[in-house]
Amino acid sequence: MYKRLLLSLLVIATACGNEASHPKREVTSLRFEADGAVARKAIVTVDDQAIGALDFVIARGIAVPRGNHRVTVEAPGYFPWDASLSCTERHQRVRVDLRAIPD
Repeated sequence: MYKRLLLSLLVIATACGNEASHPKREVTSLRFEADGAVARKAIVTVDDQAIGALDFVIARGIAVPRGNHRVTVEAPGYFPWDASLSCTERHQRVRVDLRAIPD
């Protein structure tokens, strides 16, 4: 009986310890929208970290921790698109409108 009680307490303590050491972080799912022709050429950067091609990000979305983030989208022949996002909701849509650089 004593061994069973000790084993039960050990299992409970281990489970509680793991949960406390790995708290769940609240995240926001960013869903991007953009013109298809530009999306194939553009690269997305979030907080100075390259994420990947905009068309891939549009298809998959990205998850970021809740809070403020700086997003940049760049494509050859277009002005960079920059935004400061305050991510407080579970889902957030981001419309990217790249403007062509005049000849």
